[in-house]
Amino acid sequence: MRFRSIKDASTRFNELVNFFKLESLLKRYPEELSGGEKQKVAIARTLILDPPLILFDEPTSQLSPREKERIAFEIKEIIKTFKKSALFVTHSLDEASIVGDRIAVLSKGELLQIGEPSEIFFTPENVEVAYLTGVNVIKGYVIEVEGNISKIDIGNEYIYVLQEYNVGDSVVVFIHPQDITLSKTPFQSSARNQFEGIVYKIVNKNGIATITVKIAENFCINALITKRSFEELNIQLGGKVYLTFKITAIHSVKVS
Repeated sequence: MRFRSIKDASTRFNELVNFFKLESLLKRYPEELSGGEKQKVAIARTLILDPPLILFDEPTSQLSPREKERIAFEIKEIIKTFKKSALFVTHSLDEASIVGDRIAVLSKGELLQIGEPSEIFFTPENVEVAYLTGVNVIKGYVIEVEGNISKIDIGNEYIYVLQEYNVGDSVVVFIHPQDITLSKTPFQSSARNQFEGIVYKIVNKNGIATITVKIAENFCINALITKRSFEELNIQLGGKVYLTFKITAIHSVKVS
């Protein structure tokens, strides 16, 4: 963008200073700015030229976790306010889901999946994407088909999926941890997917507990519960728990 006059350039400069609240930074040297402040200045410098497309190449890589999230939300607001198209490169799916309307997942130069954030997180198309999103990945093979429900052998245990496969098909089952319900007592339900297991690991973070339940020797499932539920259930390492999930919460794909 070329400004027709110094006045136009000054007007644009003041607009960006006000939008990014940079007034207090104008008389400071670059080395005196925090990581977040440097990022805001860099984005403002880019926008003053009014480019049609903005590339954000890992803009939060040097920031603290709190600053990363804040900057991601600010970039989302900037894109919306200035009506810009943008390409946001990051190793964090959390940041990608905040900023992006669509996410492309790449690994070793290969495009694994592209779609809306909800599609990436809840209906991964392959194991690599599922692992990146933290979804439970369970491999097995079909031993029985009844209508549109397939019974998957996962090694001394069985999972029922709402998908019609052929007997003998190799299948990968994806279950999001937040779709799993935990209990200290057996469920009084006719749900097909119910398991008994031992609490193998507990990770508490930001008011959410990730509970890893060992169902069999080589079979663990992660479940997410709130801090309140964790305390009410009084879940302890090594304790017995029961878990269940709706058949409609399962996403599965056939693999060769």
